[in-house]
Amino acid sequence: MFQSRKASILFVLFSMGALAGFMTACGIISTEGPTATCATGTAQIAVFDTGMKRVCGCAEGSGQVFSTSGGLQCTISLGTVVYFNYVGITNSHQITIQSLTTLPLRSASSSAQTDGWSFTSTGSFTFQDIYTTIGGTFIVH
Repeated sequence: MFQSRKASILFVLFSMGALAGFMTACGIISTEGPTATCATGTAQIAVFDTGMKRVCGCAEGSGQVFSTSGGLQCTISLGTVVYFNYVGITNSHQITIQSLTTLPLRSASSSAQTDGWSFTSTGSFTFQDIYTTIGGTFIVH
């Protein structure tokens, strides 16, 4: 009986490892993410299927995940380029920014996993992922 229990535990552990490997290979679990530091004049926002996160370059700091419309705020300097990095997505995403051009639709099968905007005027700009309604505001000074 002890051998049978040991074999069952080993089988479960092996199965869990195989499942995690499959999910990583299929993009369900992401092992990669945006870099933690930004080049001068840039900011990064990570876009997941269930939220967005400031990665770097915003005056507010990084780390917190926002999963509601209007939740994420990012204060940047005039001329900053903001990159949206689509990390481990399985759904379609499309970021729109008030008064700026809408970027192309992004899906898990898209070869381009980053979009970027250059902010050339000051003001407050709301943005939103039209497929999840998660978004926030850029404050450009």
